[in-house]
Amino acid sequence: MPVNLANAHSQNTHRLNDIRKLVAAQVSKAFVHQDIVRDIANRVLLSYLNENCEVADIDGWVNTKISRFTESYIKELWQYSYQCALQVTRNGDLSQDLAQISIISLLQTKKPVQFVKAWLKGTVHNQAALTKKGNIRDDKLCKELTNNKSCLELAQLCPEADLDKAILDSDIPKLLSQADYKLYMAFKRYPTLKAYASAKGISYSTARETKHRVITNLKASYLRKQGWMDSPAILSYRSLVNLKRFMDTMLERAISSDFSGLYHYASPELIPSLKECFTGFTTITRWGIHQNPDGSFRLFLMDVSKRGKPITVFLIITLNKANYLRIKDCYLGKLMGIIPAAKLGPLPVEKGRCLLSIEHIKAYL
Repeated sequence: MPVNLANAHSQNTHRLNDIRKLVAAQVSKAFVHQDIVRDIANRVLLSYLNENCEVADIDGWVNTKISRFTESYIKELWQYSYQCALQVTRNGDLSQDLAQISIISLLQTKKPVQFVKAWLKGTVHNQAALTKKGNIRDDKLCKELTNNKSCLELAQLCPEADLDKAILDSDIPKLLSQADYKLYMAFKRYPTLKAYASAKGISYSTARETKHRVITNLKASYLRKQGWMDSPAILSYRSLVNLKRFMDTMLERAISSDFSGLYHYASPELIPSLKECFTGFTTITRWGIHQNPDGSFRLFLMDVSKRGKPITVFLIITLNKANYLRIKDCYLGKLMGIIPAAKLGPLPVEKGRCLLSIEHIKAYL
């Protein structure tokens, strides 16, 4: 009898070792992180010991258990990431997005991670910081665009519903990048944006922001095709974000009268001219942009905060495909003045053309 017990114990030990090797080999194919491999393998082995039963098909049993415990383990890591994000953001929707981004990053990284939870916590905090910075920039951009009359007029002239009527389905792939087109068609497949967000496992606010970006890019591409040249609406979403960041930087430098360190925007030879043009500039009351025939842009920034003659700075800039901005030239607008609205009255316009005669213009100057 003791011999039989010893044989049985030896067989169980060999079987346990076989299962351990098989589980480790299978899990290692999916993950390079030893912490994850070890945790999932231990859970499978504990399940085998707890069940205490004969397994006819070891390979099938192991694969089933690996799938089950991998799923439960990743859910636990997601929940941990979500709690970390929630402590930082206090926003449930945003925390879900940050948790998903962090888990996907963990699954996609090829570099072994030794301490998984510490890595996830660090990733969540980094993503939260990047999101906060992006939201601040986008909030500023949104306020700036809301205050810009030309953009308000465009929003009334060309809403999304009008785009659907104006643009043929066959033209949309030509107007959008491949990535934006895939997103655009994905939106079309769902009855509502909420349904799209639910199907993709993202928050409604993230889905709304993504759709806004795609529609902004579609509108910009369409208007450029129609020959529009004098509106911020011809710029892509990312170009607008980068342009607004650039304008904020120029205003900060104008207020501090320090234009050093702008060499990523302009050549050293242009720095003195920029400083001269922006002397006395304290706020951007209004701005606008025009695309030149050579593909460059003429950007104007106006400050009418002080009584007397307004300051208008014109900048010739370029924006490449990566939205890298460079200043090619700058100059001050001359013959600029402010006409009181009470004196001027309504401008006589017809079909977009000003009907003021030269006599009218001289009288107002």
